[in-house]
Parts: sequence; structure tokens; C-alpha cells
Amino acid sequence: MKSILFDVLHNVTLLMAGFYLLGKLSPLPITRESPRLTRVLYGLALSMISLLLMQMTIEAAPGVMIDLRHVPVIVAAYFGGVIPTTIVTVAIIVYRFSLGTNLAAFTAFGFIVAIALGTSLIVREMPPYAKRTFTLVTLYATALHALVLWIVLPKQILLLEVMSVVIPASFVSSWLALLIIRDIRLTKQSLRVLRQKAQLDFLTGLNNSRAFNEYFTDLKQRLILNKQSIVLLTIDIDHFKRINDTYGHEAGDEVLRQFASRLRDGVAESGYLSRNGGEEFSVLFEG
Repeated sequence: MKSILFDVLHNVTLLMAGFYLLGKLSPLPITRESPRLTRVLYGLALSMISLLLMQMTIEAAPGVMIDLRHVPVIVAAYFGGVIPTTIVTVAIIVYRFSLGTNLAAFTAFGFIVAIALGTSLIVREMPPYAKRTFTLVTLYATALHALVLWIVLPKQILLLEVMSVVIPASFVSSWLALLIIRDIRLTKQSLRVLRQKAQLDFLTGLNNSRAFNEYFTDLKQRLILNKQSIVLLTIDIDHFKRINDTYGHEAGDEVLRQFASRLRDGVAESGYLSRNGGEEFSVLFEG
């Protein structure tokens, strides 16, 4: 039993480390709308994790080796969509049949395909970030795993012995994988929102002075290399202090918001708008 626990721990450690590194593939959460190349790389990375798991087998009983190859398939189908799911599923099937063609190989084929299709269907019908969704996916995968064992292990005593190891390992590893990936994705989304807010002026919604300085610095370097020119338009609202003194700061804020809206409508996508402070605005036009 001690040996089995260590084998399970090694597999779970590989999964957690692999999924952490997987999160570094893109600064944004990988979804069905991510660039095609990103989704392909996601599928290839998950395939590598699955193949490594197939090497790190768990001896559930004397002569009975199992692994957690299906967990990356769940993650691909749950978060990545068709492309990564297809890549990791095909990689597992090709590798498994390269080891031999028998009942176990065909059962493994059906198991992996059922995991991919079932997970995709559940996620399509339920909210992906809800705990009940990945609980249902985990229970579905664990039940399929138990069914596979029932097919390939005819001896009842041996079956119960193996089930006592496989079902907890399958359930815990699938649950932890989905939980960690979900938390990584939510953290990325939160950081993205915070970065966007840090670059925007709270009153007008235009870029703030820090965003302008960063953009202008990058733009200057690009212009020097490409030998291009820009136009910098600076705008100041005359006698703005008189508005605040006469009608109050709320009226002044409304003037700034209305002015920013007029600027946004006039410039649209052709220039880079920012509020540099107070009643001072700027517009950068490239070319």
C-alpha cells in the first residue's frame, strides 16, 4: 500500500507541475477563441503530460498497472475546445496501439474517446467555472474508469483490490487538476482586469498619463527603426477652473467626461487618446 501511495503522489505531482507550466503558455486564459497556434501548443503540451503519465504507471495490484492519462484529456476538453482535445486524444491512442493490439488497447481507446466527448458535452451544457460542473465531470470520468477495469479485470477479488486504489486516485487527481486550472485561469483574468484599470483614467475612461508614457516610449523606438513620423496633439480646456469654481467639481467632472466622449467619437480608432491630468488631453496619430 505504501508503494501505491507513493506512485499516486508522483503522478499527482507531475500533473500539478505540468499544469502550472502549461499556464505559462499564454498570458491570457486559453479558450476555444484563443489563436489556433496557441491551442495547438496547448494540445501538444497536454499530450506530453499524458505520455509521461503513461510511463509513470501505478501498480494497483500484482501485475496490474494503471495510469492517469485521461486527466489531461479532461482538461483539454473542459477548457481548450476541439483542437487541443483532438491532439491529446490522438496522441494517446496512437501511442497505446503502438504497444500492442488487444482487448485492453481497444478498451483504452473507447475510454479516452468517451472521456473527451462526455466532458465536452457536459461543459457545453453547464457553466464551466461552477463547482458542480467539474464535480460532475470528475464523477463521470471516475465511473468510466471503473467500467474499464470491470471489462479488463475478470477476477472479482482482484477487481475490488484494484478499484480501491484506482477510484480514489482517479477522482482526486481529476478534481485537483480542474480546480488548479480553474484557479490559474481566474487569476489571469483578474490580473488582466487590474492591468487594464491601472492603464485607464478613472473619470473619463481614456488612457491615463502612465499608459501614455509607456505607449509613447515604445512608439518612439519603433518609429526610429522604421523611420516613420507621428503627430502629437495636445489639448487643454480653457478657463476650466472657472467651471469648478462657479458650478462645483461635479459639474467640472461632467464637462471632462463629455469632452472625453467627444474626443473618442472624433478620433475613433485612428489615434491614441489619453488624459494626461486635470483638463489636459493628448492624441497620438501615427503616420
